[in-house]
Amino acid sequence: MGYPRTKDGAAAAAVNYQVARSAPGYFTDEALRHQELKAMMTSSAVTGQQQQDDQTAKGLMASLGVNAKTASDLVMRAASLGTNVASYSKDTATVRVWMSEVVGVPTDKSQMPVAGTWSTYTLMLQWEGGDWKVATIDQTDGPTPMVAPDSSPSSTGDMRLANKEFGAPRYAG
Repeated sequence: MGYPRTKDGAAAAAVNYQVARSAPGYFTDEALRHQELKAMMTSSAVTGQQQQDDQTAKGLMASLGVNAKTASDLVMRAASLGTNVASYSKDTATVRVWMSEVVGVPTDKSQMPVAGTWSTYTLMLQWEGGDWKVATIDQTDGPTPMVAPDSSPSSTGDMRLANKEFGAPRYAG
């Protein structure tokens, strides 16, 4: 938190907030999710976003077959590939964040093996309480690159090991 009241500050806030919303703990730990949303959302948007993200997390965990016992198996990582500040004023900004995400469960019986996705998130930010806060978040697919023709996915064992060796980036707010 404490992003500067500049165009670059708005872009940095948008990226950091979206990376926070893409970490494994965000989906597996409701208290953490609510804490992070309280820190990043405007006062008028936090309750609605909590309800929406709680429902999304519940649905995603069910579709992946993840529960409290298997939550540590979840692979979820995201990285910003670029930003576009579509509009900016000293009080509001609209920032588009293009992201690559890796999500799934690296087990032989997984309902969803680890796979990559590409998304664009549009965050409308407002200056509130001396910081950039998110008023709304929208998501669309892509842009999505072609997978290299000579590449193949890693084994589930390699994915499990990578998930244990490489921690997901933490929210830096």
